[in-house]
Amino acid sequence: CISCKYLRKALLTRRSELKRKTLQVTPAKKLRLLSQKNRRARARLISLTASLNDMRAQCASIRAEVLEESISRLPPKQQESVRQCFAASKRASRKGMIYSQEWILECILMKMKSPILYEHIRKHNILVLPCKTTLQKYTKTYRSSFGFNIRSMDILKRKPALCLHSKGMAACLLTSSSYRSTSMSCHQATYKDLWTLGPSRDLSTNTRHVTMAW
Repeated sequence: CISCKYLRKALLTRRSELKRKTLQVTPAKKLRLLSQKNRRARARLISLTASLNDMRAQCASIRAEVLEESISRLPPKQQESVRQCFAASKRASRKGMIYSQEWILECILMKMKSPILYEHIRKHNILVLPCKTTLQKYTKTYRSSFGFNIRSMDILKRKPALCLHSKGMAACLLTSSSYRSTSMSCHQATYKDLWTLGPSRDLSTNTRHVTMAW
């Protein structure tokens, strides 16, 4: 009958599955399969290495004019990032690599905002970022200083030089020669071109030097 026919077919299928599961692979066959797998992986690795070398050669052969033309539509900061990546691709190692001043300033800002994220991006080669020692070397070469803002002092100079005592304000005398050339060195922590105010024993003596009046 039809039911017996379907039952017989199901039993035969089940017996065939059990036979396939009980079959054991010999060690020689396992070794042969592993050898074939390793051979395919080795061939793929050689192919990918050759493709990577070709891409590196193409990147190194790109002229500066072609690169500038290709990235001209990007924002300025992205252009600088692409330039540094192409410069690193032409070198066998990044040791001794010279970075631009703009890129160093951006790296310093990124490290100040998030040191952990900076190290993650640098270690995983997401961007070409200098290490902490390199940043310190570049920072030491900067001769930064700060002082008085000339425009602000010019605006203050237009106000009455002598404040009235009736309003409860101290007197203030502003002279252009006393603040225009004054600045502070960040490396030496000293003021430059600041007038000598005299010894401490003359604290009670009237003087014409500038004092804060606000």
